[in-house]
Amino acid sequence: MTDTNKLKELSPLEKACAEIKAVREEREREEQEQKSRWRSPELSAVRTLEALGYTYHRGEMWKPPIGKAPDFDLIDSLRAEVERLRKHTEKAQGHALKMGNHALQGIEDAARLEGEVDRLKAENEALRSALQAVHAEVDGNIRPLTRDLVNMVSGVKNGSHPNDIYDHCDEIDRIIDAALEGGGR
Repeated sequence: MTDTNKLKELSPLEKACAEIKAVREEREREEQEQKSRWRSPELSAVRTLEALGYTYHRGEMWKPPIGKAPDFDLIDSLRAEVERLRKHTEKAQGHALKMGNHALQGIEDAARLEGEVDRLKAENEALRSALQAVHAEVDGNIRPLTRDLVNMVSGVKNGSHPNDIYDHCDEIDRIIDAALEGGGR
């Protein structure tokens, strides 16, 4: 700093300029000292230890970090994780594709089975109609004719002949054959 005796002899403006110059010189000197400190090997070691997670506890006591050691190969581990996830995603996409193919096959099978069910329902309905026609032939013609024959009623009285039973049996055969040809056999 400047000598105070010299400051007394200077004018107020000169005094202010001298003080500013002294402060500036002091700052520059401190900055130079700080720069030289940061470049020193001791400070490099301190920065390295702090970067590794060590903490300073006075004297020569540096304590290592507690818990999991810091991962300084973070980029490599992240790349490995990305690759692992990429492979997992590809495998999952393969499984999804297989599942989609199975689902598509299941849909096609369901559509085919639905058509088969509809066909069987139609065939069942045709056979039911044929069975109802046979039932009507038995109840409407064969049963009354058989009753008349058992009771010895002549065909002249009711307009039927005992041989008419063969015609009715032929009609039943025709109904059965038509039903079996249309959807049974």
